Formats: sequence, C-alpha cells, structure tokens
Amino acid sequence: MRRREFLIGGLTVSFSFLAPKDIFSRKQEETHELYSGKIVPISDEEREERIQRAKELMGKNKISCILIPPGTSLRYFTNVSWGLSERFFGFLLPLEGEPVFICPSFERGRLENQLKKNYEIRTWEEDENPFRLVYQFLKEKGIATSNFGIEATVRFFEVNGISKEAPALKIVSADHVINWCRAIKSRAEIELMRISNEITLNVLKEALKDLHPGMRGMDIGRRISQTFNKYGFSGGALVLLGENSAYPHGGAVKDIVLEEGVPVLVDGGTSVEGYRSDITRTIVFGKPTEKMKKVWEIVKRAQTEALKRAKPGVKAGDVDKSARMVIENVGFGPIYKYFPHRLGHGIGLDGHEWPYLVKDNPLKLEPGMVFSNEPGIYINGEFGIRLEDCMVIRENGAELFTPQAESIEYPFN
Repeated sequence: MRRREFLIGGLTVSFSFLAPKDIFSRKQEETHELYSGKIVPISDEEREERIQRAKELMGKNKISCILIPPGTSLRYFTNVSWGLSERFFGFLLPLEGEPVFICPSFERGRLENQLKKNYEIRTWEEDENPFRLVYQFLKEKGIATSNFGIEATVRFFEVNGISKEAPALKIVSADHVINWCRAIKSRAEIELMRISNEITLNVLKEALKDLHPGMRGMDIGRRISQTFNKYGFSGGALVLLGENSAYPHGGAVKDIVLEEGVPVLVDGGTSVEGYRSDITRTIVFGKPTEKMKKVWEIVKRAQTEALKRAKPGVKAGDVDKSARMVIENVGFGPIYKYFPHRLGHGIGLDGHEWPYLVKDNPLKLEPGMVFSNEPGIYINGEFGIRLEDCMVIRENGAELFTPQAESIEYPFN
C-alpha cells in the first residue's frame, strides 16, 4: 500500500489509477449496513496494556525512555492522530513513571481534545527550544545519561536537537520495543483487519463486474474508489492494464485501453479504525490465453504453498522460499528474475510494516503476526500476474482473511 501512496502526484495518468494520498485518513462516511455494529474500536484498556508491554520490553533492552513521534506508533499507544511538521511534537515514555507529551503551545487544545487519559503535556512557545523540555524531563527522572530509544521515523533534526541538549545521552534504536509490540496483533486488531480485508474483497468484486472496452486504468480505479465510498469507507487501488502489469508497482509508459484479452492487475485496500487491508487480483478482460492461465495457476500454487508453510516457529525466510521454489521449479527463475519482490510484508496500522517474509530472514513466526501473501510472475513486454491476500498466524498454522481466488476466470469465487 505504501508504494501506491508514494506514486501520487506525478503518475496518476491514463494507464494507471492511484488513489489520493489521504484515502486512509479521511473521516469515515456512514458505514454500510453489512458492517454496522460490527466494528469495535480498540479499547482504552488495550492501549494501557500496550504501554505496559512496551515498558517490559524496555526493561529487557535496558532502555530508560523512548521517543515516539507523530505517526502510526503514536496512534498505536495513545490513539492520538498527529501529522508531521517542522515543529517538534513527541510522546516520551519512560521506563519508570508516567509518560509526557511535548507539544507546541498553540496546539495544546487540539491535543487535549484527542486525549482520553490525563497525560501530562509540556508546551513550548514558537521562540523556545523544544528539545530543552526533553532534556529537562530526562534530568528530572535521573536518566539524562542513560539509553534513550527512538522510534524508526524520528528525524535527524530531532535527534540532533536532543543530542545537543543532552550530550551524555546514549541514543539507541527502540525497534526491539515498538516492533515487537506492534507485530503481535490482539484479537481486536485481527478482527478489524478481517473486516477491512472483507470489505476490500467485496468492493473489488463489485467494481470489476461490468468492465467494458475502452476503459483505462484510471476509469477502473475511479470506480473502485466510488464503490468503497458506497460501503462507507475511503479506499483505492493501483490498476495496471496489459503489459504495464509486468511492473509490480506501476510506473509503466504505455497508455493501454481495455480490449479483448487484456490482463487487469488490481491492488487495492482500505482501513477500518486505522487497520489496513491489502488485496491483489489479476483478471483478464474476455478470454485469457493459455499462457496467462498457466502462469496464473503457478502463482496460485505458490501462494497456497506459502500458506501451508507459514506457522509458528517457521523462519520468515523459509515461507518466502516455499513460494519462490514453486515458481523457480517450473522455469521462472532464478530467484528474483520473474518474481522480483519478497513474498510479503507485515501489515497493521501501516500498509507495510515489520516483519517481512523475505529471503533468508531468520525471524521465527509467532501467533498473532499478520502478513500479506503475494507471489507474482512478471514477464516484461507481456503481462504480470500477482495474487495477494493477507494471512494471520494462528497456533497451528496460517489463515487467510479472505477466500483464495479460484481461477483467472473466477477470481472472487
């Protein structure tokens, strides 16, 4: 999903449709009756459990405090949604004691309106140094010379500013804390993601029912976005036609219109309470060639093999390998030649997040992890085929959120 957002701004052209950048942040419209009453937000109690879990991991990793900037990790722990700007804003979570927000003074009211818990807020005026507030907080806690963890998206000017105020501070990565908190999804998170993926599959099925000759990717993408709106959600899709589908994330150069025998690759998603979905279906307008059908079936077998292999204790790299060997063993190799990307990515509040199903990754899967399972074969100058569904790791194996596609002729069963 991240790639679709990245491409916005210069490549929304006639051969592909890319949804607006804010499709996942706009206020949700009236929810479709199918989902009314079924969407349960993450509770305040669960967010408090996340804070305590983070502190446990901080203790194990000898980190005295972590800085969480605006973004999905901030929402994960506090349910505060805040955009990045040139002004410093952050959430300081100490191992001992209560957290504090550092916030521009004129933004205090906006922050207070989002808070359900009575967190301390320390503010700075426009002519003041916000990093001095960080140092003062650490000094009060007696941890101004200890290990200070930063979330991966903290920017250089913020690290530099804190370092100048607290030169004895040991700045370290907080990845082992934040990644492991977010990687293992709760029942509530998994249910939100199941709904998000179910909505996406239903939308794609409905939007792709009545395609007609002469349509471009932009036309199909617009129809998909409109169908998401009909369901009460904001969403969109990358749509690639013909030989443009051989570019996994678009960026092709041909203006292709729909006609008999043209492949259509659609990679779409939405979010429910911030939790993302990611589904890809590849179909053919009219009758597919025998080569298209053969490649499609190979890709499906690769997805099926990965689903079988994914279970607790199995290395992430071995799941990628299981799908890749299916593709290589029938002549579409070696390694990245025809299947040029990893098998899958973690998904949750971010469309792409840690961990990853990629070659040689030694990380062992655990129950509650959620990944995309998206093998593909891409033949330059001809077409690309990708199938993608999201899967959750259970105690005894992996389970797809959505039914696997039956065939190239019947992608939605």
